[in-house]
Amino acid sequence: MTGARSSWILLFVFSVLIFSCDKDRIEPESEEEVLLGEFIDESTYRVFPQPSQNFEVAEFRIWLPETEGRLKAIVVLLQGHNSNGMGLSKSPRWQDFASKENLALIGVHFKSGSYGGYYAHSEEGSGLALLTALEKLSEKAGKEYLKDLPFLLRGFSAGGLFSHSFSAFRHERVLAFGNIRGGGLDLTPDVNKGIPGIMFYGENDFQHRNDRIIEVVEMKRSIGGNWCLVKEPVVDHFGRLDRTDSLLQKLFTKVLVKRLTEGSNELQPLDETEGWLGNHSSFEIEAYENYSGNESKASWLIDEEFAREWQRFQLERN
Repeated sequence: MTGARSSWILLFVFSVLIFSCDKDRIEPESEEEVLLGEFIDESTYRVFPQPSQNFEVAEFRIWLPETEGRLKAIVVLLQGHNSNGMGLSKSPRWQDFASKENLALIGVHFKSGSYGGYYAHSEEGSGLALLTALEKLSEKAGKEYLKDLPFLLRGFSAGGLFSHSFSAFRHERVLAFGNIRGGGLDLTPDVNKGIPGIMFYGENDFQHRNDRIIEVVEMKRSIGGNWCLVKEPVVDHFGRLDRTDSLLQKLFTKVLVKRLTEGSNELQPLDETEGWLGNHSSFEIEAYENYSGNESKASWLIDEEFAREWQRFQLERN
């Protein structure tokens, strides 16, 4: 009996040791989850950079309109190089637009580190940071469906480069994007050619920056891309943005109607031939089937009403 009791005691001790070892192995996974990031406050989330990712700072602030209904999409708002754009989520202009269209806003603060990497390249880590933050903020808000909504992206300068890059990185989730005066553009795969894209360049900005914006838009137009180019009269790189944001919002409104169906996040394709075209030099506009000029040198415009807004914007010098 004594020998049998000793065997049971040894078995019990051995089992406790195995359980303790298993517990030690599980705990680091929990720690790893915590280290993805942290909440700064109820509406702001910071994502921690992981090795080889292209940012030093990635912070995101969400704003939700007061509505009982289901929101349609997420507007992502970014400023220039290493600038904090989280305050854009508190902008009356953007909050009014979001309330009218039933959208959430996310203001973004990206900063690249001195070790290399550039957050404008969304596929190198910054794009995943946005998706991670949206998931965490959705959970905190008690609206987990938000994490799966499609995006409308608005970026100024380096923020515009991120918007352009993200339209290829997660093309299946991008309704439309806007790049405002971001000239350091890399080429993207053709997967984003069907996404309505709008690129603005300031008349008085550096010529090399403007030339690159024009080149990239016309290259995408040459393969039937649903993209348009907008010249901002009498504006340099850091000039006014109110008129620019207003035209961008008009495009976003059109896209929401044409690419979303109620109760679904699936994005509807747009037929290039159903749009209008606008000449990049004269700003003359025509329905697609009536346009006689070089289509690659003409902006694709989503419908006649927006075409007239595009034309008016560039002809008014104020």
